[in-house]
Amino acid sequence: MSELMKVLEMLKSAGLVTVLPEKLEEKKKEREALIKEIEELEKEIKEKREKLASLETVLVAFGAIPAPAKPAVPVAVGRGEKRKVLAEWLRKQPIGSELKPKTIKENTGIYSGYLGNLLSELVSAGVLEKTATGTYKLVRYP
Repeated sequence: MSELMKVLEMLKSAGLVTVLPEKLEEKKKEREALIKEIEELEKEIKEKREKLASLETVLVAFGAIPAPAKPAVPVAVGRGEKRKVLAEWLRKQPIGSELKPKTIKENTGIYSGYLGNLLSELVSAGVLEKTATGTYKLVRYP
């Protein structure tokens, strides 16, 4: 038995603490329920983003809405920053889109050599699939 539990038992037997352990257990259960609810909401948000991206792609293809403007090329400083820039840019692309390395380079500012390494890592991680035509298909978000 831990020192804290011994102290709690002494206080409880003296009548000074009656509900602390029960309250603690109740709060733990509430916390676990909230964590589970947050995880479910995050999953739902991700699914809705994917559906929205698919709908936007269809609407752009049929000319119902204009294609999104190209974002300004971010200035990527260090390698970690370049990974973040690439991940952020990929999250804005619809699942299933085929991406040319040149397009990725133009939109992220990452030079070709390092970009090739990052794309290989993302293929290994199952985020991208390399196609026979040399493009990359976005399978899931990083």
